[in-house]
Amino acid sequence: MATIFIKKILFVLTVLATAIIFSACTSNEEIHSITFYDYMYTSITISLYGTEEVADIHFQALNDIYETYDALTNNYQGLNQDSIYLENIYSINQQKDTKLEIDQALYLLLEEALRLQTLTEGYFNIGLGKPVKTWKNLILNTPNDLTVGNSIYVRTYENNPIYQSYEVVSTDETTIQVQDEENLLTFQKNQLIYDFEVSTEAFNQTQSTINAMKIEDNEIILESDNDTYFITIKGSDIELDVGAFSKGYATELAKDYLIEEDITYFSISAGSSTISVGQNINRPTQNEVYITSLTDPITSLPFFKEPYGIIHIKNQSLATSGNFEQYTMYQGLRYHHLISPFTLNPTHDYAALTIIGDDAGLLDALSTALFVMPTNVFDAFMETHQASLNIQVIRYNSDNTIDTFITDVYFEDLLS
Repeated sequence: MATIFIKKILFVLTVLATAIIFSACTSNEEIHSITFYDYMYTSITISLYGTEEVADIHFQALNDIYETYDALTNNYQGLNQDSIYLENIYSINQQKDTKLEIDQALYLLLEEALRLQTLTEGYFNIGLGKPVKTWKNLILNTPNDLTVGNSIYVRTYENNPIYQSYEVVSTDETTIQVQDEENLLTFQKNQLIYDFEVSTEAFNQTQSTINAMKIEDNEIILESDNDTYFITIKGSDIELDVGAFSKGYATELAKDYLIEEDITYFSISAGSSTISVGQNINRPTQNEVYITSLTDPITSLPFFKEPYGIIHIKNQSLATSGNFEQYTMYQGLRYHHLISPFTLNPTHDYAALTIIGDDAGLLDALSTALFVMPTNVFDAFMETHQASLNIQVIRYNSDNTIDTFITDVYFEDLLS
């Protein structure tokens, strides 16, 4: 992989001294951490155990991995004029029905994505960029003011659950008056937790745009010839979007690099949805596991993440998909950007899904595919593929029940 000098990335290198140093280790080995803030629309934090000099070398190599795939998979902005790469996802999307030469790194990523599309019978689909952007635009255009005529979805009042949609009738500095089909209620603002709902007009316009899309004729053609690689995309509404896969794919490459460099103690946290770890030197009495909490998708708030469960992982990766971070409300349902490839609409069967396994890229794609599968399809997929893929799944359903597909991962259900 080409070495790339850091140009724009803002990173913080923090050296954390660990309280536990084995006698076999030299005295200057400790935990070192770095955070990349500018890659793949999230922050990526990597920690590893070793000397400062060795850590700096590894952090540069890891930066190069994430910088490479951030550039290649960006679907909102083209490559810089002085880029060493041929095309990225954005530039490919601007050139339909054209055979384009691409870099081997992007070709291999797309080849794996299409393999996973086949594995999931189309539930993982990288050609849905256009409908995904449409739903994201609805989310971004959610009202954020308590204005008469707007709708809100009340979660709790005075710590009591309500889960009901209301229209705002009036509001002042301390109170808000709302109306449903039968009742006129007054709430004290400081005791109220709610989400804004989009208007019927905005929702219907989005639905109309979605209904007009046709993806049946979408086609992604990959070709190679004498170590030269090509892509052609065809279809009236095709637009590539590998956001549900690229972060996990790059994280798997980062993990593989650390393992090849004989780094035993490490962790990679790529945002809140992708984690890959080795062994945890700070828990020698607990089999060197990492203990990870799972965010409750129903009760958690943007400023307070409440866990519904705890899992132990070691030398494994984890991916989570859910409807609790990027969403808008309409008539009491959360509308997010995880959409069924067959309806082009967000699904409502589950609130969160966590999957544990060996390959972070596989897990990233599968967490998206499983999240949009109907329950019967989901269960059949797990029965057929769980053992061969070596995956464990925890499914938080929209009715507040939890289903587990676990054979050898420790999971503690905090709701039981």
